[in-house]
Amino acid sequence: LGKIRDLEKEKKSLHLDLDKYKKAFTFIVTSSHDTISNSVYGEICREISAANNEILICSPWITHILEELHDFKRDEHGKKVTIKIITRLMKEDIEKGLMDLDKFRTLKDTLGAEIRFNNDVHAKMVIIDSSVAIISSANLTKRGLYRNYEAGVRSEERRVGNECRSRWSPYH
Repeated sequence: LGKIRDLEKEKKSLHLDLDKYKKAFTFIVTSSHDTISNSVYGEICREISAANNEILICSPWITHILEELHDFKRDEHGKKVTIKIITRLMKEDIEKGLMDLDKFRTLKDTLGAEIRFNNDVHAKMVIIDSSVAIISSANLTKRGLYRNYEAGVRSEERRVGNECRSRWSPYH
């Protein structure tokens, strides 16, 4: 009878853990048929608007999400959210419209964004306050966020956010 009670406790504990992880990880997709709210873009926008301390962005091509950052404002106490970006900087990317230096210049000048360039970057991650990590196959371009079939995961597991941040930091 004692073993049955122990097994029931263990089963309940496993169900609680499963529920926790179901809430901690969300599978997200992008296709030309998705609505904004359940897409990679929708999740990124939602999390950027809720940022309190830091927004870290890593993507080889970034053209579309910059507008959402331009709308970012200081809170009522004047507290500034730190924005750090790692992306590529290649002449052919600029010529193809995959990079808009004027938008990055504006982000740097108006929001104090720290922008670093690394032509070996292929990862696509957005990390908010080290507590939310969005890892996706989508480049942060209109095509990557609206037209291509892309997949990713959104994690609220702080351990994942910290791990992503630590992997991201050496490149910034």
